[in-house]
Amino acid sequence: MDAAPQGTVPTSAEEDIMRPRIILAVAVALLASAVAVAMANDADNRGRGTTLSFYASATDLAGQPGLGEWASVAWDLHELGGTADAPIAEGEPVGRMAGTCTPLTVTDEGVEGVCLGWIELDGRGLLTLMIRTGSDSFAITGGTGDFAGAEGIGHEPAVDGTANDRVVTLELAGFNQP
Repeated sequence: MDAAPQGTVPTSAEEDIMRPRIILAVAVALLASAVAVAMANDADNRGRGTTLSFYASATDLAGQPGLGEWASVAWDLHELGGTADAPIAEGEPVGRMAGTCTPLTVTDEGVEGVCLGWIELDGRGLLTLMIRTGSDSFAITGGTGDFAGAEGIGHEPAVDGTANDRVVTLELAGFNQP
């Protein structure tokens, strides 16, 4: 079909052909705009970082059937109170941190190994961790629940004057934050 000469009104047959094309083009443009806005909002939510801090009080798993020396790593997580110089645990536990370690080398100075760990925050989900023994830092390698897609780094320096308590700080990114 020849296009209508410029300045003429399209015929009914030409309108019937063009109308679905115009509607389709408008629908595609609207859909592309909606997808772009949704992706921008998702990227904005996933890009922001969140820092969470807890007081980790050591729990003793040693002596339980089936657990060896290297599998006895666990802490109850409490809200962090006190001051930076004198942290304290506040209230009932809000989660738990635990892990299983594998020795890599044994020297006169001790055992070096790698631990796979997790943090479970009550009602929020799990975070998975990779830790090298002897280090106060660890990698956050994933998560579930509220933390699906999370990644980041964590720190767990010892609390002065305690046997095994820690202050756990999680620097998280990459997940949809509420």
